[in-house]
Amino acid sequence: MKAAFYSKLDAYLNELDTKRQAKYLITAETYEKIVQVLSTETKYDPQFNFWAKKRFTSLKINDQPVVYSAKEKLPIVKYENLFETLNECHLSVGHLGRDKTWHEVKRRYARIPFELVKLFLSLCDQCASRKTFPKPVVGKPIVSVGFMTRIQMDLIDMRSNEFNGFKWIFHAKDHFSKYSWLFPLASKEAINVANILQSIFYQFGPPKILQSDNGRDQKLNLWTNGDLENIHMNSIFNCMERCTINQVNNHLNPNVLDPSIDHTVRNSSGHYYYCDPTGASGSVYMVRRATNVLPNTKYEFSAWFCSMLRDFAVEWPATVQLSVNGVVISKQLILRYSPHKWILLNGAWNSGSNTNVIMSIDTIDPIVSGHDFAIDDISFVEKI
Repeated sequence: MKAAFYSKLDAYLNELDTKRQAKYLITAETYEKIVQVLSTETKYDPQFNFWAKKRFTSLKINDQPVVYSAKEKLPIVKYENLFETLNECHLSVGHLGRDKTWHEVKRRYARIPFELVKLFLSLCDQCASRKTFPKPVVGKPIVSVGFMTRIQMDLIDMRSNEFNGFKWIFHAKDHFSKYSWLFPLASKEAINVANILQSIFYQFGPPKILQSDNGRDQKLNLWTNGDLENIHMNSIFNCMERCTINQVNNHLNPNVLDPSIDHTVRNSSGHYYYCDPTGASGSVYMVRRATNVLPNTKYEFSAWFCSMLRDFAVEWPATVQLSVNGVVISKQLILRYSPHKWILLNGAWNSGSNTNVIMSIDTIDPIVSGHDFAIDDISFVEKI
């Protein structure tokens, strides 16, 4: 501790102004020079002689000269004895802190700065172990008086251990009885969570309080039914059809097309959009209009794509992009053939002053035939 004290003390002295460093503390050498000036009238620098005679007096105790402060009438402590002196004063007050130690130092000695007392106490292990730390504010306890009084819900992220396309676990718990509900989810869209809550409420009744994390996980997808699992209609475009892998096998040539397992549930019963792009450049294949966009808000537009044409896709790959209000917001994605491989395409968009938005998925320079592909899990959500 002594070595650490002098190490910190020297660092503190080096930060002082050069003029103050020489006389801020009294070293053994300076102490002897003061004694000689006061007792034997030894001549040193005139400025030093004047300073020594004005600031100090000398007394003999047991035939040993001791330098005192002329103003406080208290003994001066040498630099080399500071640690022992401060330790003695601190022990005499029983480790009772800065103020009592400082009062004891001032009562017994002169010319020991307050900063040195603070430096010494910062190194005292016993004082550090007794240091009180602020206790956190005790939260108000949650009290439930019966079943379905308060339901707490959250989503468990299982994307690192996905199973059969399910990436999330919906968990709800009754706070009173600790009864829990668990449901697998392929995505954490608000509509999926709402359907689960609806089934719970139909069975047990609605709770008085439904507690979640303010909806940060349940982002509202403005592209309604983007996973294509809960709609029963065909596209308004002749070149698109909502179908399953079995429907593609039944109606299309399997030697040319490779029907894909859908991206949402990852099995043959799931739905996706099958696209056979033909026509002029920049054909818009899907359009939805959402009137509930917020101004000055960042959104993310995304969709998953999979090439369905077999070897011909090497020569005739489809190229797709995402647009918002007629402005392209994503890169161009070339869909080269890779069996059942879904590729994500996304882009960011700031609504600015807009409260209405037109979202579209476009193909680039389609030819008369070829480059068939699938689309699934279309999403337009607020970025958090």
